[in-house]
Amino acid sequence: MVNGGYTTGVRAATGALALVAVVIGLAIRPREGGLRRAPVLVGAALAAYALVSGLSLVWAASAERAFIEFDRALMYVSIFAAVVVLQRLGGAARWAAGLAAGIAAVCAVAFIGRCFPSLGWTHSLGTLLPAVRGRLSYPMGYWNGLGIFAGLGVTLLIACATSARHPVSRFVALAPIPLLAAVIYLTASRGAVAVVVAGCVALIALTARRVAVTAAFAVAAGGSAIVIAALSGRDALTNNPALPAASSQGHSTALIVLLACVVTGGLHALVSSSRIRDVHLPRPAAAAIAVLIAIVVLVGALASHPSRRIHAFKAPPAGGVVRNFTEQHFLSGGGSGRWQFWGAAWTEFRSEPLRGQGAGSFEAWWDRHGPIAYYVRDAHSLWLQTLGELGLLGFLPLLVAFAGGLAVGLGRLRARPPDERVAVAGVLATLIAWCVGAAIDWIWQLTAVGMIGVVCLALLCGRATAPASGTREVPRAAARGAAVAAVAAAAVVAIVLSGAMALPWLVEREIHASQAAVRSRNLGEAITRARAARSLQPWAASPYLQLALTNERGGALRAARRAIAGATRRDPSDWRLWLVYTRIATESGRPKLARRTLAAMRKLNPRSPLFAAGGSP
Repeated sequence: MVNGGYTTGVRAATGALALVAVVIGLAIRPREGGLRRAPVLVGAALAAYALVSGLSLVWAASAERAFIEFDRALMYVSIFAAVVVLQRLGGAARWAAGLAAGIAAVCAVAFIGRCFPSLGWTHSLGTLLPAVRGRLSYPMGYWNGLGIFAGLGVTLLIACATSARHPVSRFVALAPIPLLAAVIYLTASRGAVAVVVAGCVALIALTARRVAVTAAFAVAAGGSAIVIAALSGRDALTNNPALPAASSQGHSTALIVLLACVVTGGLHALVSSSRIRDVHLPRPAAAAIAVLIAIVVLVGALASHPSRRIHAFKAPPAGGVVRNFTEQHFLSGGGSGRWQFWGAAWTEFRSEPLRGQGAGSFEAWWDRHGPIAYYVRDAHSLWLQTLGELGLLGFLPLLVAFAGGLAVGLGRLRARPPDERVAVAGVLATLIAWCVGAAIDWIWQLTAVGMIGVVCLALLCGRATAPASGTREVPRAAARGAAVAAVAAAAVVAIVLSGAMALPWLVEREIHASQAAVRSRNLGEAITRARAARSLQPWAASPYLQLALTNERGGALRAARRAIAGATRRDPSDWRLWLVYTRIATESGRPKLARRTLAAMRKLNPRSPLFAAGGSP
């Protein structure tokens, strides 16, 4: 009821590996000087955010949800520390290339899975969400998350293509962008488009090679336009992947995308000569172009009827299946409920401005106070959700961490010679684009997307982007002593935190084992595994819920009532627990208890369709 076992397992494994990397990194670098002030301060702010998430277990209605968010924050702190320790001086270009290659590889898997459905890599969500049955979500599980993930890769690839000196490297760096554009189009993610625009604008503004970056962007845009034109004419592949025609359309589209990638990379390798790479516009010319672009953007914004756009964005989401959904969604101005989500997060902040309602509390707050009947778990904005759930105590450290990282990156960018700024500018522009994505969607909850921002944050604060003159050598004897102490301390911390991060996964594993035993009609084993989950996390509601359901299945209604009562005590804000409580009370012949639990459920979710006609569930 709280989280998926696969998700918690990935998060636990990622955090544990990051902690192991910290220990190894400290052990193999005993002679290097101590960490600079920037990563320590930014890391401390990120750790303070995690600490507030953990402390919110004390006042959150659901300690289980709060612990999951604390677990997530610990994972990101671990990733930040690992990248800070493992990066080397001047290695920003290598890290950027590695991130870009990883994003391109994942997008290739997603695109191939859509074009070749016989591989069985992906599936449609049409049975659960008919309105979005065509939106590509594999392997992220969320279309906007995958789209933003691809959008971040565009900025990194353009930076890599611009900084590369060999024509083959420039070819390889820019060639995947039409593929990423195809993935973004298939996800129908307007947030991904916003991320691409923010990243490319930031990269052009930050780098000294504006002509080269603009040329790379123009070539990539041309290749992407060809791919999008091909996809827009293939309705089955784009909007109805379950149709038989989608397979044949996918095969031809894959060939077109492959050719577009080759042509894009080859054209860029030809036109991106050293002459173009080293062209610098005079300041008056650059200022004139910037003013012209600003005028064009302003005129375009005014011509698009901004008042209508704002009204459309504020409108609640409309249901139903739309023909040619992808194209219409890209052209629409609707906010898909974000205005309501953000408003609810702001209302939650106003209810408790200092400490918030506790980590993971937004879903319950939305169910009770949301203005529309719509299922949602996150506020679709890291910044507003943190403000609502953790108040100023949690929001300010998170703001300091990312704003501080951007400030440090900007300072280091200015300290670099113009020819060495591209790699640092690429990382900085990617972090800016990530912050935009985090403001409009719940990418913080998606490990693969969230870690890109954390890695870029660590690179901007660490050695990879630091000027060479800033290094210092510690005397060998002092370095050895400091290294031994650091490795020992890090090993102890890693063991403790790895256990903490693995705890939700272990609980999920036991609950899933209990559910499997119920399906096998082995209720004794099911109860044993549910009790094991309860022993691991006695403050969590999920093990008690599983105990209640298992006992209900076996006819032990008194034990079921005790278990579900324990679940509601540990999470009184979850209306679904009260729904189960109402059913068990009714089966037990306890009408007064059933009426009380039903009233509690109605209070927690007054806009539920269960009460739409004034009836009872």
